[in-house]
Order: sequence, then C-alpha cells, then structure tokens
Amino acid sequence: MLFETDWSVGQVEPKDIPYVYQLIQAAFQPYVGILPSRPSALDMSEASLLSSLQGHGGTMLVRSGQDVIATGAWVMSHGQAWLKRIAVHPSQQGTGVGRYLVMALERHAIEAGVSHMKLGTRRRLPGNLIFYTRLGYSECGREPYPPGVDDEVVWMCKTLQP
Repeated sequence: MLFETDWSVGQVEPKDIPYVYQLIQAAFQPYVGILPSRPSALDMSEASLLSSLQGHGGTMLVRSGQDVIATGAWVMSHGQAWLKRIAVHPSQQGTGVGRYLVMALERHAIEAGVSHMKLGTRRRLPGNLIFYTRLGYSECGREPYPPGVDDEVVWMCKTLQP
C-alpha cells in the first residue's frame, strides 16, 4: 500500500500530550465492548503520558495536516525493546498509517542500536495479531491476561533489519 503524502511522523513533545491522550482514548474505547477487562491504556492520564516521555526509547506520532492520527512508542525494559501503546484513530484504521508508524518506530529503534523488538497484544483482538504478523512479527509466547480473566497476552517478536 502506498502511504498518504500528507502524513508526517515525529517525536511527541510535551505540547502534543493532550492530542495524544485524546487519540489513545478514541483508539482504545471500542475495545471496552470486546475485551473481558478494560484496556489499561484508557486509565492513562495526561500526566502519566508526559512522564512516559522521560523513558528510554521514543514516543512518536503521525499527523495528517494538523491532526494527530496515530501514536505509539518503543521502550527499553529489562534489556528488551518493546513496542507500546500503538494507537490509530478509528477513522484512519485500515489506511496504512499504523504500518507507517510501526516502521518509523522500528527505524528509530534500529538507529539506537536495537536489533530485536517485542510486543504484547490480546488473543481476543485477532485484527491486531494479523496486523503484527503482516509486519513480520511472530508469536513467541502466551500467558493469561490478567490471571483469572478469559483472555491471554500473545507475545510477538521480530528481528529488526538495518
């Protein structure tokens, strides 16, 4: 798929936090009726998003003109690079912007010396599993999410190519 020509990707700055917060709320709210437990992304506040910018890695957003249409991050935790909080505005899902964002995050991670990326998604979100598989991720584990809830975290891994 060809990417839209008016998309631009960049690092999230503190002034972007209100837009990123609104986008995450819009992107994760539809999961409330699908998942057996509330998505933890919906419990984030603008303050917690701002503090997450201080972590090692990179938080990026994609704009179409002045509108923030996608956001996500990669972080280092316990020596492992993780994709986190990939969110695409519902009106933009299926356009290729999620792929565009993930590829930008991977490039940024590669530039920082990362060679492997990991992520977690939910078994009850088969569209996410298909999306990440198409981007070259493969399943590398499962575990209950959270224990006692009828769902699983599906861990997916990828070797990044410079």
